[in-house]
Amino acid sequence: MSDYKTEKFKLSASPAAPDGYQMVIFEGLFHRSDGETFPVPSGHRLISSWESSSISWAVGDAEQPAPDSLSLVWYSTTEDKFYAGHFLLPQQRIYNLLKTGFWNTEEQQQQTYDELTVLVGVKGMAVVWLAGGKNKVLIGRFQAQETTSRFPNQSAQEHAEILQEERAELPSAVQQQIRAGTISAKKWEDYLRVYPWKLAFNQPLKLYNYGLDYLNAERTNYPATRDMAQYARGILEPSPKAVPRDLDLFVETEAGQRYEIRVVAFDEAETMAAFEALHQADAQAPITLRVELDKPVRKVQLVLDNGLKQLPLTKTTPEIFAAE
Repeated sequence: MSDYKTEKFKLSASPAAPDGYQMVIFEGLFHRSDGETFPVPSGHRLISSWESSSISWAVGDAEQPAPDSLSLVWYSTTEDKFYAGHFLLPQQRIYNLLKTGFWNTEEQQQQTYDELTVLVGVKGMAVVWLAGGKNKVLIGRFQAQETTSRFPNQSAQEHAEILQEERAELPSAVQQQIRAGTISAKKWEDYLRVYPWKLAFNQPLKLYNYGLDYLNAERTNYPATRDMAQYARGILEPSPKAVPRDLDLFVETEAGQRYEIRVVAFDEAETMAAFEALHQADAQAPITLRVELDKPVRKVQLVLDNGLKQLPLTKTTPEIFAAE
């Protein structure tokens, strides 16, 4: 039987930073149980995005076991601060995800995850995801501590000049936050919030496939196995999930007609506020994202419901098409 600490997979790492908030990783290492390490790409000026970057380094043959921890040192240009931390990772869970993988419904074959995405942000915020294909799973959110590190080859004056030049390239909204002293990680902390919610329809429909992206950057577009009924239950039954960012549903009516219901983008502010309002009204009640369709199936609208209160998502416009 394979050992979760030693079995290897094709695995690399990619760095990221929140949009508009420049970060530079000085050292990033995933630690293995055998004492070896593999790196997170470092030395790049990271300025986007919350979800991923195009930077990735192959490490030898790129065969790695599930790491047990992560060490990071990075510089936040936005704050002019260094952060460092050594974080324990859920090694067994990472291994289970790598071992199980997912069923690629387009290529009709079992595949697995191949990249650890590491985001470094303001206020010492660090986030790790495991990505592969069209799927992405949140591994954890970690907290680094501010350090007294400095650039060894820069005088105070040189550093001030470089800092001024680099901050001048940041978005105007970020520059305003720097001037006002209001830099905060709250936006991304809110993205990471989860609520017990499920999907439901106002008429009998069979959900035979779906794709769902979340504000916390997770993506669920392939099932873990070929069992599509089990995959459908994952969204039709309440479980802790982040607020949805976009949605693609494939449904079949009792008469055998198939439709695709698509939400290109939920209105972020409205949807986040609605989830939070229902949660505040009753923290124990599951939230239902109800898909309401007319007969015949031509129009669709979305409503959030916790059994006590209903909140239509009026700023989100779902579309419906005949599915192949």
